[in-house]
Amino acid sequence: MGVDHSDVLATVQAVGETEMNGLLSQLENAKLVAAFEWDDEPKTIREQLEALLSFPAAMPWDWYDDFLDRTEDYDVAEAVEHFLGLVGKHSLKVGTATVSVDTGDDGYAIGFAPKNSRQLKNARRWVTVVRRGTFTRRFGLRRYASLFR
Repeated sequence: MGVDHSDVLATVQAVGETEMNGLLSQLENAKLVAAFEWDDEPKTIREQLEALLSFPAAMPWDWYDDFLDRTEDYDVAEAVEHFLGLVGKHSLKVGTATVSVDTGDDGYAIGFAPKNSRQLKNARRWVTVVRRGTFTRRFGLRRYASLFR
């Protein structure tokens, strides 16, 4: 995480509500968030998550093949929800929170932040930490980008 993303943060703070798609693109281009649709395959989502700058290097994938076997008969939306829950569970074990950002549509925007970071603690009111498939609260793109100050 220690990379300076002040240019992205400045863009985030300046953007209006109608420009949220552009903001999401900025965060994607900076490799701070992976955005995907509800019906994307878990393999594609995994590749996007692994490309993020904040992806936890210690994240284990020993559970992934078993996940694929168990969800073979799931519809895609169920498989994605289950997959993200497992990503959240395993990232927390290595000290990183998997964070869901509200995009205002049916897609997902997922990123990572150290689970004990000051910024994440300050954002608790807005943050959704993904764990075991539970999305309790989501927070907006501006709040997510502020985690990288």
